[in-house]
Formats: sequence, structure tokens, C-alpha cells
Amino acid sequence: MGESKSVIVEEYGSPERTWRASGKDYWYYNARSNHPEERMILVFENGNLVEKVRPGASTKFDALEADLEKLSREKSTKGKFQTLSD
Repeated sequence: MGESKSVIVEEYGSPERTWRASGKDYWYYNARSNHPEERMILVFENGNLVEKVRPGASTKFDALEADLEKLSREKSTKGKFQTLSD
């Protein structure tokens, strides 16, 4: 833990989705994968990795995924959710 965002991009490539909430940045990798073990959400604080969250490890992954879907549906949060391909 503690790696910078640039180190993470070198290791994993660009995330599929990103969002920011409560002063933290969230990067979602392999969001569309049919294999849950390939999905992960990385949490950054002050530009450094503070947590890796994977499905099955805890209910936190499901809660973060639900937050992401909620943000993507709400028009009032336009600009807080993006895909890197846009």
C-alpha cells in the first residue's frame, strides 16, 4: 500500500471507471468481467493507494459498486463519474 497512481497505472494499466467521493478517489478495474476474481476497486487518498477491495473479500466491494451505479444514474452528479474511454 502507499503506491502512487502513476505506479498503479504502470502495473495495472488505466482503470475502466473512476469516481471521487468523500475526499477519496476510486478506480474500478475489470468492471465488465464475468469473472469476479478479476474485478477490483482501488481506493486512493492524497494520491496514494490506501486499499484494494475485491469481491467476496467483504461486503465493502458490493457497497462501493452500488455507490458507483447510483452516481452514474443521478444527473445531479454529472462530472463526478467518468469512463476513461470518453
